[in-house]
Amino acid sequence: MNKNVLLVNSSSIPVVEIDTAASSAYVRFKRDAVAKTIAIDSPRPGPLITVDLNPKKEVIGVELVGVKEFNIRRLLMLVPRLSAPRVKFAETHYVRAGTPVLCEA
Repeated sequence: MNKNVLLVNSSSIPVVEIDTAASSAYVRFKRDAVAKTIAIDSPRPGPLITVDLNPKKEVIGVELVGVKEFNIRRLLMLVPRLSAPRVKFAETHYVRAGTPVLCEA
C-alpha cells in the first residue's frame, strides 16, 4: 500500500461527534491510543483537518474545525488520502460532542 495513504483499519461503525458551538466535528473510527496527530494540507480554503493515528499508523479519528454542515461523504472529499475499505459509512452514528457512546459495533 502507498505510504501516503491514511488507512482506517476498522470495520466498526463510525461515530461523528458534532460540536456546533465550535463548528467542529470528530469522526471516530475506533477507540485506541493516539500516537501522532497530523494536519492535512488543502490547496483550497476550508476547514482545518487533523488526523489521529495509533502506534501502527492507522487512522483512529479525523477532526474538522470550521465546518457549518457535515456528513461522512464530505469527509471523504476533504481527505482524499483516506482509505477505509471496510468502514460501514452508511451506518454512521451522529452524536453531540461529549455524549457518551454506549456501544460501538
